[in-house]
Amino acid sequence: MSLGAVIGFSLCAAALCVLLRQYRPEIALVISILCGVGVLLWLLEQLAPVLEQLVTEEPEAFGSLRKSYGMFPNVRNYIAMVGPSGDHDLLEKCGYYGEQLVLLATTMGLGTCWVAATYDRSACAPLAGQGETLCCVIAVGPVAPERGLREKMVRGVTHRKSKTLAELARGMGEAPDWFMAGAAAVQRAPSGMNRQPILMRYENGSVSAELA
Repeated sequence: MSLGAVIGFSLCAAALCVLLRQYRPEIALVISILCGVGVLLWLLEQLAPVLEQLVTEEPEAFGSLRKSYGMFPNVRNYIAMVGPSGDHDLLEKCGYYGEQLVLLATTMGLGTCWVAATYDRSACAPLAGQGETLCCVIAVGPVAPERGLREKMVRGVTHRKSKTLAELARGMGEAPDWFMAGAAAVQRAPSGMNRQPILMRYENGSVSAELA
């Protein structure tokens, strides 16, 4: 998609939103959100060798009870994280740039969820071209203001308590404030199953981190 096409798409979407606000504000909101996500996808595509694809109104990826175990009811929109198969840092790049999209969606009031296994990968396979790998997808869309019973049950089974700073970092007695602020940020950051497999050290003025 060229820069001109992105600008034209944005202007058309903005004009349509203005017209719809008087009649269908909920549609205007969806268009605004998709426009914002689409523009960010284009910007990230220019900056990184990772192709993020926004897929809308597609029920197949999460429609199979056998693949998603019913954990993602009514999910029809997602972002597919795709990149070159030969890139040894592809997973790291997908995590970094995908999180930019997650943060944007969150500021728009949308719910998001990284999904690496509990979706129908075969339904998403055509999104990856020759020499490309589909790493994972990010479910995105409006969510209910409160968790339902099923969500509460799943969260109760899968959610782990966050580690303490003492478990995540060493050398805190001599560490400066900026190290402690970074450790606190890591403590709040998301990780798979909230395992937080990180150990940071501050020793003799040097900082190191490793997977624990």
